[in-house]
Amino acid sequence: MRETRTLRSTWRGLETWLGRNAPTAAGAPVPDPTTDDAIAGWAAEPRTTRGGQPLSASLTSLRGIAVRWYSSLAILTALTLHAVFRLSYRQAEGLLGSIVSLLGLSLRVPDYTTLRRRAATLEVPRPRQPNIGAGADIEPMHLLVDSTGLKLCGKGERLLEKHGTATRRSWRMLHLGVDAGTGRIMASTLTPKDVDDASQAGPLLDQVAGAVASFTGDGGYDRDRVYASVARRHPETAVVVPPRATAVPSEMAESAPTQRDGHL
Repeated sequence: MRETRTLRSTWRGLETWLGRNAPTAAGAPVPDPTTDDAIAGWAAEPRTTRGGQPLSASLTSLRGIAVRWYSSLAILTALTLHAVFRLSYRQAEGLLGSIVSLLGLSLRVPDYTTLRRRAATLEVPRPRQPNIGAGADIEPMHLLVDSTGLKLCGKGERLLEKHGTATRRSWRMLHLGVDAGTGRIMASTLTPKDVDDASQAGPLLDQVAGAVASFTGDGGYDRDRVYASVARRHPETAVVVPPRATAVPSEMAESAPTQRDGHL
């Protein structure tokens, strides 16, 4: 009985996260395994090419459909639990199986080895963006930009860490633009490590649909070309970037001050 109450509480928490009562999750492509469409699409469509497809241990029929393989929807549902509740693949398999059993559904649950294998190639649908041309009243976005370094790990990386062998490591810079209101990543670029943040302001803005209320970044974006890129694409956008310690006003600061001059 205690386990049943725990599962019901977990499922209610998952319902809230799915967006039924949370406005911030509206439009997110999160699967809901309780709908008729989800139940009908739990099994993958049969292959039409040679080679067949791997059979499960026992074929189970759900609403007249033979379960031979798991669809992307089934894998995405399990991986959603894996990500939201920070579970291992084996734990996500167990939680999904308990939820399916509690709901009284006759659905087979992907095992943890299947989840690990399919996670590497699964295409995750991107969040649905508002239809700008539909005339909806959409507030301008507050865009937050920053970058982080990504170390490229190759074969033998564990041995290098263990034995301390000196080697040159490869890095890439991931530049991100995040909507401050929803926390969604709206734009991204991947560059070599020697590319500075300011040069990616334009490419990030080109990926953003709709109006931008403000462009916020750290001191690495305190460049004239950043202000010019923002003004060229969104003239009314406020640039919120702290000036560098060595920053000086422009030549037109007295007669026609820019946003950067105003920060100084």
